Amino acid sequence: LLFRWGGEEFVVLAVSTRYRDAHILAEHLRELIAGHLFPHGAPVTASIGVAEHNSREDVQSWFSRLDAALFVAKNGGRNRVVTD
Repeated sequence: LLFRWGGEEFVVLAVSTRYRDAHILAEHLRELIAGHLFPHGAPVTASIGVAEHNSREDVQSWFSRLDAALFVAKNGGRNRVVTD
């Protein structure tokens, strides 16, 4: 499931997907985006954070971990996937 989460941020909710497989999915999406030729001609990249929901945590804690992983991806050089 794909949701817009702000200006240029999106959430992909991959139900029944463990963090290792979610990382692989995120890396595949990142490669597809980076390799796509968009009409405006400028390259587009994606910084992606991945976090598996822990059944003992609330949604806010989960998204805090996800946001922290995204922050590391953006500040670590962009166009990368970081998994919590």
